[in-house]
Amino acid sequence: MKSKSKATEEKVFKSAEMLMSRYGIKGWNMNDLAAASGITKRTLYKIITSKEQLIRDVAQNNINAMREKLFDIIKKGEGFMESLEMMIVAIPELLKNNYVNNYSDILNEFPELEAELVRENEKLSNDLLLFFQRGIDSGFIRDNLTPAFINQMFHGMIIHFAKYSSSEIETAEKLNLALRSLIYGIRSRQPD
Repeated sequence: MKSKSKATEEKVFKSAEMLMSRYGIKGWNMNDLAAASGITKRTLYKIITSKEQLIRDVAQNNINAMREKLFDIIKKGEGFMESLEMMIVAIPELLKNNYVNNYSDILNEFPELEAELVRENEKLSNDLLLFFQRGIDSGFIRDNLTPAFINQMFHGMIIHFAKYSSSEIETAEKLNLALRSLIYGIRSRQPD
């Protein structure tokens, strides 16, 4: 974004998120965004460079918000399993409360964005790698698994369900179940 005013930029972001949530990424245009933001189209183009860049910026802001929330959970110093349980709840909620119902549209419309999002997720990954290593060191995670492998499973599930679910609620529910299955297993009981 080519920001003129932080407050106006924030208003444009919030309006873009609202439009993306309601209409997808193709169901609105710059006239709609200017009207929703309460500014002229001319002013809008002083703030943003393009719709595609705005969508990228919104996606990036959402990743940053998720990273901050998860980092806060990790930093709290709760026990490993308590922190992990908080993450299992937080990740689907963070995705659901952002633009997840259009994540598949974003990734399908801008395939190069997926690689960018994966690179940006590496910042979050570093925090998670240390967290998963803590789980291994404390005996909660099998020591024949690496933090990198566990992290890849986490990210793979997030991207898969965000990309292929039909709604934000479905994504949140499936992701919550998938993360719980990853952590607690898929067996209904121990064999006799």
